[in-house]
Amino acid sequence: MPISVKQNIISSIPIFATLGLVRCHLLRGELDAAEQIYNQALAECAALGWQDVPVCGMLHLGLGELAYETNELVTAVLHLKKGIEMTRVGQMANILLHGDECCWLKHSLRCNKR
Repeated sequence: MPISVKQNIISSIPIFATLGLVRCHLLRGELDAAEQIYNQALAECAALGWQDVPVCGMLHLGLGELAYETNELVTAVLHLKKGIEMTRVGQMANILLHGDECCWLKHSLRCNKR
């Protein structure tokens, strides 16, 4: 098994747990707590040298979704683009992106090209 695949599998376990914890905070309307957990997880990934592991892109997708929900559209685009780029390798982007965010992002990217 190539090291990148092994690293992606090993790193995905705590990230999926983090995503579940964040989802609980989102359901309770605790947006600040959710953002703090996402940012802490990204910092921990960077400290471990995992910032480029595809599964870490799911954290960016989550931050993009959160930014979209709080109408921070520039930040949403940055995180969603990075998350999509990172997770494209493992085809994980479709897991977290909801239809509205996908449509909004596609529209936004088309408008920025003009």
